[in-house]
Amino acid sequence: MRYFLSLIVTFLALTSCQKENRYTVSVKSTVLAEADSLLTATKQFSELANKSNDTKALQAKFMQCRVLYKRSEWAIEYFIPDVARFINGPALDELELEENREFPPHGFQVIEELLFPEFDPKTRGELVREINTLASNIMICQKHLDAVTMSNDYVMDAAKLQVYRIITLGITGFDSPVALASVPEAKASLEYLPQLVGMIGTGTTTDPIKDQIAALAKKAAKYCAVNNDFNTFDRAVFILEYLNPISKKLSELQKAANIPYVNRTNALRANAVTLFDENAFDVDAFIPSPEYEFSKEKAALGEKLFYDTMLSGDNTRSCASCHSPEKAFTDGIKTSTSLSGSSLRRNTPTLTYASLQHGQFWDLRQPDLEKQSMDVVSNADEMHGSMANIAKKVAGSEEYKKLFVSAFGKGDAREWQIQNAIASYIRTLNKFNSRFDKYMRGDVKALTANEINGMNLINGKDKSAT
Repeated sequence: MRYFLSLIVTFLALTSCQKENRYTVSVKSTVLAEADSLLTATKQFSELANKSNDTKALQAKFMQCRVLYKRSEWAIEYFIPDVARFINGPALDELELEENREFPPHGFQVIEELLFPEFDPKTRGELVREINTLASNIMICQKHLDAVTMSNDYVMDAAKLQVYRIITLGITGFDSPVALASVPEAKASLEYLPQLVGMIGTGTTTDPIKDQIAALAKKAAKYCAVNNDFNTFDRAVFILEYLNPISKKLSELQKAANIPYVNRTNALRANAVTLFDENAFDVDAFIPSPEYEFSKEKAALGEKLFYDTMLSGDNTRSCASCHSPEKAFTDGIKTSTSLSGSSLRRNTPTLTYASLQHGQFWDLRQPDLEKQSMDVVSNADEMHGSMANIAKKVAGSEEYKKLFVSAFGKGDAREWQIQNAIASYIRTLNKFNSRFDKYMRGDVKALTANEINGMNLINGKDKSAT
């Protein structure tokens, strides 16, 4: 039920966004034609699977469908994400926490596991069912794509995200875990990019930038063609010398054409120039509501609270007691220690980059950092305190009153403000200043040859990045 409700909500939200003078019919008609080609090939695939035991022929037809999908992936993933996850999502059950239900996986990755390394005729019935389900989902996509508004800002946003998708889910092998066809598929996406960018209605003044994007995409596709082995593919070079320059040119095109940034709630900022920019990610993406927005004043207050033992019921333990900055904001031991000195069931995870998670704790029982701090403070074994008692303690401190005035405009502390201040400090722990970050921003001396080899291994043959 939730799946279909999500489709309806997506449909209504996108069709209601009318953009005067920015509607580009050619984009929609082209995307629909690509989806139709994919549907035709998928139906042919189903017919072949019904009668053939030829593994090579079935695998070849599968690969043809996958490459065709890569030409319309940018639109399906962007405009219809709820359907996209059943076209090219991981071959794992989909968990809906709100309904406490699991949905079985469908799509290319499920089919891939039935075909690679060898097709077993005993699974023919399952294979045909999965291919037919894939065809049904493609038809759903066609109907939705025909209804949505594909204005310049949406198309530009989707094009930029497609480059990021190649970096994160493509060349890492995430969406081709068994066939390892990630490099040829990245090539297909890049070959389509100039056509996509060319359809964005920006006027002749931006044509030179479009030509530059086309030239960069052609070079990137050629790199994939020459270096098409998944295990030996040099992802470091590919991202740094090919994909990042494309991202920069797309951003340049958007500015030159005065195309507005899409106002969306997402950890990745719409105005990021590359995926590796220092400020590419938005720490406010997962805040409960607007009044919780980050500020330096809140973070300064939160830092003082973070190191204050008054947060615990017996005034002996602070947040930093377990999240030590000298130990990457962990306690460095196997499992945490309770106030009484006994071992707890779980360890203390790092707080670095915790603000960019859509849920907190191992079981995701809290949706944001504000509720995470409340959970820890009130836990009898961890801190055995309460936000109400902390508010009373803060009220007696002139120093804290000044900090609260600076952060919230008033000196009297409310419980939600204490939580928000602590969370705001944690939101400053996303440094993005490692040597890896510096390398991805162009400092080629930031990593050693062995480290680059390690990065390629983790993002490739080792499959850790998936």
